Amino acid sequence: MNESKIELKTGAPRSQETDEAKFWGMVVDHATSEETPTGNDAESETLAISAVAEIEKLMGELLSARDYLNVEAERVKRENARLKNLSKTALASVHIISENLSKWRENGKPA
Repeated sequence: MNESKIELKTGAPRSQETDEAKFWGMVVDHATSEETPTGNDAESETLAISAVAEIEKLMGELLSARDYLNVEAERVKRENARLKNLSKTALASVHIISENLSKWRENGKPA
């Protein structure tokens, strides 16, 4: 078995880690061998196949979520740049209006 290659990073008790390591060692052994599973081996292989299928499905969903988040991040960056430019333009307009009003006040004209 390949128990030495399996690292379990859960906080599980040692006996549970050993059981899981044995199970996944059997799964790896069965996946690499060409034997036809029988009895409990068939059940273990079926569980392993369904677990791998579920993991692949979740990985696909995670990749889709990552792509969506990347697209959204780019959209937010563009929107922030647009708003920053709009804010600078608005601030410049306020300064121009303020300067013109202060000039009018200096000349004695009411605002």
